[in-house]
Amino acid sequence: MEIVLTHLSSDFDGLGATVAAAKLHPDALPVLQSQLDASVRAYADLHKDALHLVEAELIDLQKVNRVILVDTRSPKRLGRFEPLANRPDVAWEIYDHHPRQPGDLPGAAPAPRAGSATAMLVAELERRAIALTPIEATTMALGVYADTGNLTYPSTTPTDARAIAYLLANDADLAVVNEFAQTPLTPAQRELLDELSQATPEEHHGLRTLVVGASREDDLPGLAAVAGKLEKLLTLDVLLMAVQLEGDRLQIVARSASPAVDLLQVLVPFGGRGHTQAASAHARGVPLDTAIATLRRRLLAALPTEPSAEDLMSAPVRTIPSDTRADEAHARLVQTGHTGLLVTEDGRVVGLVSRRDLDRALHHGLAHVPVKGFMTRELVTVAPDAPLSEIQALLVAHDIGRLPVMRDGALLGIVTRTDVLRVLYARQEASRRAVKRALAEAADKLRTLWPESWRSLVEQAGETAGDRPLYLVGGAVRDLLLGRRNLDVDLVLDAPAIPFAKELARQFPGTKLTPHERFGTAQLLLPDGRKLDVATARTEYYTHPGALPTVEFSSIKHDLTRRDFSVNALALRLNPTHFGEVLDFFDAGADLASGALRVLHNLSFVEDPTRLLRAVRFERQLAFRLAPESERYALAAMHTGRFDALGGERNKVEWRRLLSAPDPLPAIRRLAELEALRLLDPAIAPDTTTWALLTRARRLFAILGDRPEAWRWLTYLTILLHVVRRDRVQTLLQRLQLSQEDQQVVLGGLAAAERLSEETDWPDYPPAARYHLWEEFSGPARLYAALTDTPRGRRTFIEDWRQLQPVRLHVSGEALKALGLPPGPRYGEILRAVLDARLNGEVATPEQERHLLERLAREK
Repeated sequence: MEIVLTHLSSDFDGLGATVAAAKLHPDALPVLQSQLDASVRAYADLHKDALHLVEAELIDLQKVNRVILVDTRSPKRLGRFEPLANRPDVAWEIYDHHPRQPGDLPGAAPAPRAGSATAMLVAELERRAIALTPIEATTMALGVYADTGNLTYPSTTPTDARAIAYLLANDADLAVVNEFAQTPLTPAQRELLDELSQATPEEHHGLRTLVVGASREDDLPGLAAVAGKLEKLLTLDVLLMAVQLEGDRLQIVARSASPAVDLLQVLVPFGGRGHTQAASAHARGVPLDTAIATLRRRLLAALPTEPSAEDLMSAPVRTIPSDTRADEAHARLVQTGHTGLLVTEDGRVVGLVSRRDLDRALHHGLAHVPVKGFMTRELVTVAPDAPLSEIQALLVAHDIGRLPVMRDGALLGIVTRTDVLRVLYARQEASRRAVKRALAEAADKLRTLWPESWRSLVEQAGETAGDRPLYLVGGAVRDLLLGRRNLDVDLVLDAPAIPFAKELARQFPGTKLTPHERFGTAQLLLPDGRKLDVATARTEYYTHPGALPTVEFSSIKHDLTRRDFSVNALALRLNPTHFGEVLDFFDAGADLASGALRVLHNLSFVEDPTRLLRAVRFERQLAFRLAPESERYALAAMHTGRFDALGGERNKVEWRRLLSAPDPLPAIRRLAELEALRLLDPAIAPDTTTWALLTRARRLFAILGDRPEAWRWLTYLTILLHVVRRDRVQTLLQRLQLSQEDQQVVLGGLAAAERLSEETDWPDYPPAARYHLWEEFSGPARLYAALTDTPRGRRTFIEDWRQLQPVRLHVSGEALKALGLPPGPRYGEILRAVLDARLNGEVATPEQERHLLERLAREK
């Protein structure tokens, strides 16, 4: 018998990896361990039949001859399956992403490095093109998200991000992921969080740390969730949380945002397991105070030693006397390449003069003036033992580029901003090398992911450009580096684009060329339907916040600077001699690796607030997250209030894209977090009623099947606007530049809801009466009205939709004309009477319809 097995107290990563391994090994039984985290147990109980999970107690150990082990290598964590580790007749295949520990089982399946065991297995599923059900994909997505902190933990790798992209392509349901991954704290967990949050963090070597403990008389599951909340609440870099539980048990949860702190080493005395930056441990018989003292001592020993000012400084320091003329000091700076000089009098440092000060002095004709006349006298200095974190903080706080290192008034050396950056960037060099490797693989990915027809097209474009630099830009490059196919091809030329577009069009007979002289752009539509856009490299600026940009022709770097996020500001060279070279001016490669959406400057959302809507859309589409600083910029832009009830075509397009998604609820929830719903109207703050309507709408669309996109987005838009005063709604819709037809849909939906609230007994109407009630409103208006009604009303609506809406008569006005009845209002009256009889079940066949029609015609 073959089984797939994970550890006791399995989290979602263990469950997701179990399901993934069972897909790779279809002859193995996926085993559900007896001890699971509470949220995992709730999910597993609901889905175990669909996932074919087998309870651990039902496995006969004597019959097991092969184990596929996931998310652990430790036999001590296998519960009743531990004896299998000592049996020579049992073969093992291991998929685990944790560092190896003493006592682990040997061997591991070759797999890419990842922050979650599930992602390692999903990479193999994708390579083999193994089909997944939506429930399987959702379970695996839960595993990846849970062990990577929604792709935000430092241990997250591109493998994890690619796994999420693949699972979303296989219909993973993020609404379900959000429901189970965001399980709220229980009252007991909340009480513990409140207690622990009173502790005071400590600063060590530039890291904000906390070692904290508590005691509980009963068992308390879910301590990892409490640690996660505490870590965010107190903005900690390192957390060691120890809790004494019933039965003299000690449970430790450790989290670190710094890769320099190895938590597994810190937890060695307690048998720590997990990752270097996310670990846990269990012990018995260890007093809480002893554990806290041990953890604090080992943490301090494990913290990285920061370089001091003495380590970083340059010496000896170039100085000039205070009576040195400005032009002489300027010449000295030019010769040495420095950006500032310390000024001395009688051997004492009395000030500092910068290159900027000297440039201004010469500009104002003060070349002959001694530097003591305009030097900076209030020097900021540091002691030789000042750590790097203190130096960095002083440089930022005082906006200066250098710090003299002093001891007892004596000048020992100087530390510059360049010295600090050299150390910081050296720490990041390993990750930067990985990013560079990924960028260097772009050409290979294009040839692998893109169809031959598209590859040849862009290669031909590069050849046509000759020595004029031509680039593929935007989302196509971003997705290429993420391993995704995106054939939305935008080309940028560092030369006039329209003449080039004409040259390229001539090489493909039948191509339709549409130039836009004003913007220096052109669109090519090839006979086979392929489309590409070509633009001259350009820059843009905004005359006022929220305005449309003013465009000027410029360079490729300036062209990329105008993009919304760093990950969209990439360019791939297409000229044959440089094919595949990637321009990354904004460190987008690192953002792709970490799953971060980062704006290019701090006023980005002020210049174009619709970027916030795009940010949320990209978060959903790419499984990325706004970088913390970019999120602060977004909130600051919203807090100004100047973008409340923002109008315009671009705003409408972004709302339509967001609300047309199969499940827009997570995006709406995220917009509420970012206070961006006020872009529609400041009165919109989703309450319980709104969320109930949104949830019903999602269920209703699932029941009724696909409808035109406009129905979906206009229904969700109507729900969001139901809290807005009616006299403001129409103004808002006009400001959004909705068509008259779409405006009537929203206004009609609100009116239909009011109508149903007045006719509370409408579900008891005869079918024909209900049919004509619905006919008063457009399709989306009917949907919204049904959402606001009672459960019985919604059921009746669904039944009517399925049974009454498709009804069509077999007779028409032509039959009345053939009977000799003169055309007129009587035609409509007769046909409606026949339709009502059909709806009410009084006639059922085409022949009965015809007989009734003839009788009514004679009576008329």
